[in-house]
Parts: sequence; C-alpha cells; structure tokens
Amino acid sequence: MVEALLKRVSTPVDCHLMIADPDRWAPAYAEAGAGSVTFHLEAAHAPARLARALRKAGARAGMALKPATPLEAAADVLGELTCCC
Repeated sequence: MVEALLKRVSTPVDCHLMIADPDRWAPAYAEAGAGSVTFHLEAAHAPARLARALRKAGARAGMALKPATPLEAAADVLGELTCCC
C-alpha cells in the first residue's frame, strides 16, 4: 500500500501503526518508502531496537502512548526517536 501511494503523491507518507507486533511489521513500512513510522510503545517488544531499525531503513521513528501509560515508561526510548522540530 505504501509503495502504491508513493506513486501518486509527492508529499512524505507518515504511517501511524495501530497493530500487534510492530517489531515484526513496522520495518517493512519504512523499507517501502514511508517517511515516518509511528508505533505504539505498549505493542512493541523492544521499542528502542524497533526505532533504530526504522531509522536504519530510512524513516523517521515515532512512538505513541496510550493515555493511561505514564511518560516515564517511554524514558529509555526517547533518545532513539527522530525529532521532527
């Protein structure tokens, strides 16, 4: 889907994944050309490693949290995410 979409648009594509096992599936979105890939902390088994894999594949790495998840849960991953500002 990402590859097909990129043939039709000139803007970067952001993929916000709301899936189980993003460690397995998210890198393929980056490899397909997504400009950024956002995964949910609660669904990832190794979020820091996943963020590194996304960046290595050429995408910005983003992470989302459920409202009930404390920000402290993301502390170890923040350095691996790609800042957009």
